[in-house]
Amino acid sequence: DANVSPVDQARRLIDRQAATALCLNDLARHVQLSPAHLCRQFKARFDQSPMAYHQSQRVLAAQRLLSTTTLSCKEIAINLGFSDVYTFSKAFKRVAGVAPIQFKRKA
Repeated sequence: DANVSPVDQARRLIDRQAATALCLNDLARHVQLSPAHLCRQFKARFDQSPMAYHQSQRVLAAQRLLSTTTLSCKEIAINLGFSDVYTFSKAFKRVAGVAPIQFKRKA
C-alpha cells in the first residue's frame, strides 16, 4: 500500500506471518529499507525491534493454541516455525514470564 509507511508495512507483514519464522533481511527487503534503518524506525515507533515484536506475536499465537487446543508444546513449536521445542520454550518464557507447560496448566 503506497499510503502506508514502510514501518507500518513491516508490522502488518509480521502480524500476517506471526506463525512463521521470519528473517530481518527478508522483512527489510520487502519494505525496501536496509535492515539497520528498519530496526531504528521500528524501535522508534513501537519501542521494540521488529524481531522482538515478531517473537512476541509468535508467543501470543502459542498462548492461544495452548489455551484452546490439546496440541503438545512440540506440535505448537513446529506449527509456529520454531526450530525445536527448546528454542520455543526459551522464547515463550522470555516473553510470557512462565514456561509453556506452566501456562498450559493454568489455562
